[in-house]
Amino acid sequence: MEILRLFAVSTVLAAGASAQITNIEAKGNLKSFRATKCARSLSNKCTPADLLNDVAQLIEVGKYRSALFPYTLAFAYGVFDQERVADESAHDAVRVLQMRVDDEVGDAKAGRFKKALRAYVDDASAQVKACAELRRIGKPDYAPIYMIQHGMGAFTGQATPDGLVGGFDAAKTWRKILADNMDCSVSGARRTSGEALGHPEEKAAQDSLNSGRSAIAIYYGDWEGVYPRDLKSLSDTKDHFPGYAPKIPVLKLPGLPEISSVEYYDDDVCSGTDGAELNPAKLRGTGKWGYVRPRPNADAASNRGCVGYFFIDSKRTDSKGKPWFLY
Repeated sequence: MEILRLFAVSTVLAAGASAQITNIEAKGNLKSFRATKCARSLSNKCTPADLLNDVAQLIEVGKYRSALFPYTLAFAYGVFDQERVADESAHDAVRVLQMRVDDEVGDAKAGRFKKALRAYVDDASAQVKACAELRRIGKPDYAPIYMIQHGMGAFTGQATPDGLVGGFDAAKTWRKILADNMDCSVSGARRTSGEALGHPEEKAAQDSLNSGRSAIAIYYGDWEGVYPRDLKSLSDTKDHFPGYAPKIPVLKLPGLPEISSVEYYDDDVCSGTDGAELNPAKLRGTGKWGYVRPRPNADAASNRGCVGYFFIDSKRTDSKGKPWFLY
């Protein structure tokens, strides 16, 4: 979902400009008409205006994970609406809605959400699920009033009677958006290299690794630059922990049994420029997950660069001769 990733970055940069703009609004411009929360019951009746309104509320209370897919759906539907709304001056409607979200929740929470979003779109297993859900919900089934009324045509008159492109092929456009904008293949899964498909255990290990890294990244964002010392806290739903992962992902390397335990390392395993790399000589090669934990009661500045790094603690190599700990 490369385009969604770029969207996540660019909207953070643009958010500060929204407060300087004065708008004369047409009736229905960027408006959500639903009284119920779309994020609780996602359907193709939900407009980006509905979805992003709910996303703002979720971010406000710190439910970043719950906001990720509604945000993704809003992006996909926004691209669809750009294709069918005739007035090109209306096409920035979703970007303006997203900037409103940033303004409502503030820079700190918006920044944490964008960090979670970047981890989400880089997580292959999460994107397989997202693609499947996009296909299940299907193409939009609403009139894009929020966008039509956002453009100059709302004041000067629309180019077409309903404000939409004539002869618009909804099914074809939706398929194209899934393939080109959302990076979903025909099967609903994210595109994967031929080499990975030829070695399913390697792909599964990479996907599990990405899932673990995504959960850690979201935790890091929520706790403002602090990594967990014990990864069991990622699945802890007691007290103030929201539960970042149902459990430690399963690791299955070729020729080895499944395992979900973690080998913990202190930051003396870090080496290289700024201590950002692993020192192979200090790895124990257990075949478990590896995790470089922060020092107890230490502030973030005192930790070395590879602290918080989640990796495969194995010096064995994959089918291409690459050591697993370098994944």
